[in-house]
Amino acid sequence: MKKEKRINVEHHPLSTVFGLRPLAGPLLQNHNASTGEFAPDRAITPLTLAPALFVADPSGLTPGGDMTARLVDIRYYLDTETPDRLIAGGRDGFTIAPAGALTVTRNVPYMAPLTVICVAGYFDSASGRVYRFTDSVTLSSTSAIEDPVTLELDRPAAWTFDPLTEDGTRTIRATLRLAGREVADEARRRFRWMVVGPDGDERAVDPDDDLFHEAGQGTPTLTVDPRYVDTPLRLRCRAEYLPPATDGSPVASPPTALQADTVVTRRYSGYDIDFVVHGGERVDAAAPGVVAEGWAIRPDGIVPDLERRFACQWNLRRKTWGARPRTIAHGQRVTIAREDYADGADLEFELREREPLKAASDGDTVFTDQGAVLTI
Repeated sequence: MKKEKRINVEHHPLSTVFGLRPLAGPLLQNHNASTGEFAPDRAITPLTLAPALFVADPSGLTPGGDMTARLVDIRYYLDTETPDRLIAGGRDGFTIAPAGALTVTRNVPYMAPLTVICVAGYFDSASGRVYRFTDSVTLSSTSAIEDPVTLELDRPAAWTFDPLTEDGTRTIRATLRLAGREVADEARRRFRWMVVGPDGDERAVDPDDDLFHEAGQGTPTLTVDPRYVDTPLRLRCRAEYLPPATDGSPVASPPTALQADTVVTRRYSGYDIDFVVHGGERVDAAAPGVVAEGWAIRPDGIVPDLERRFACQWNLRRKTWGARPRTIAHGQRVTIAREDYADGADLEFELREREPLKAASDGDTVFTDQGAVLTI
């Protein structure tokens, strides 16, 4: 006589800290507008960036501490995490060392910042999971000119909207400054928000056609809904400072034109899934059915509002010869009828990440309700 039972091993999520750090040289350069010189000049004193990873395992199965040397598949991107912006060894001004450090020998022009994005992987041998990490730094320059006019955004050059942890709209505020002080007089400033395509072409944000637009075109504060963002969305603020004329008239010509970019990417962060059959997997043959419930789990707890963030599906395979898995229910919590598992069955819980919201249409016509675009 034999009896077999399965022992399941529970692995607690690792606690990790990942970052892209400068090992040599500053992220910010000074540019002399008169001579055209940079300080420091990276052609002479390069900037070196390198990823760092620190790990702590609550289960004690994985060694803790500095795990930087165990990072794998280290990649660098310029401005956006897309294949065409991958930094290869031959890209002008960048060199990647075998250990994964990035050396920058190019100078960054004033008002044209660059964002370096680092993506790396780490294999946890205890759980068999591969962790993916992302961090970025911005390279920029200040200009040594008298009474400089500057434009800044309160969002970084690249930021991520995580559907697992974030809801609602986001604002991007532009600030125009003269000699470090904000230009509050509306007669002295103008703003225009643009969408920049992958080839660098730009167009004005359209409040009617761009579903991500909530409010703010023509103002210093643009409100967007990242739930409509699919591919990385580059937004550009174009601003003009109109200085007063020396003769006392309202506006002098020409105005000072500036621009600043920010890129928003919609991306699910890491998570694990689990489910339970209430009352246990050993079910009384007379019971009319069982209730099963599933979850998505992050290191900081259970993901709320699961069905709004995922499509939940339950699959079942009967314990009969030649049986194939079939979908029996949808939703986070479901009741499974007795006839579905009468002779025993394998139950599977599946999550599919929901796609960005988009306009409902039949291909040619966008559906509206009292002028408002219907979304799916």
